[in-house]
Amino acid sequence: MVIQRHTDLSKMVMLNKDASQENIIDQYKIVIESINKNNELRESSNNFWVTVNSLGISAIAYIRDNQSFGGNQKPLIMWVLLSIGLILCFSWLSYLRTIKQSIDHMYSLLVMMEKYLPIPIFHIFLQECGQKANKYSLTIREMFVPISFLLGYIFFSILLIFFDGEFSNPQK
Repeated sequence: MVIQRHTDLSKMVMLNKDASQENIIDQYKIVIESINKNNELRESSNNFWVTVNSLGISAIAYIRDNQSFGGNQKPLIMWVLLSIGLILCFSWLSYLRTIKQSIDHMYSLLVMMEKYLPIPIFHIFLQECGQKANKYSLTIREMFVPISFLLGYIFFSILLIFFDGEFSNPQK
């Protein structure tokens, strides 16, 4: 979507054709720093998401095997934890998508700024890497961990639906 967003940005941002190369390069550096900050934020926040979801899956597994909960308490607690886990996974995927869209907008801005620079390094890099105009920017690798947790929550939900008696009346 780099090319489509590029045309949208060109309507919003008017670059001064008479601006000095130094000013354009300084702004170019600021955009690159913003991209790096967003990437760092995404990477560091993934630790939070992994920790929270690991705790959620662990709590569900613990409660499932715990004998101290009886009656209707266990399925209710399980459904609450499963619901929270599913919401967390969808929030994580949405968060990744939002960060990636922000980075894509900045990429488009870089490409637009390079029109006023002697060498369009970033544009060449995108072409060499095979960046497609309509390619979905989140990779399977980036989505693998949240989808894995999502599948874990779905697995426990299926167990709870089809084997409800095992949860409310555990056997020793």
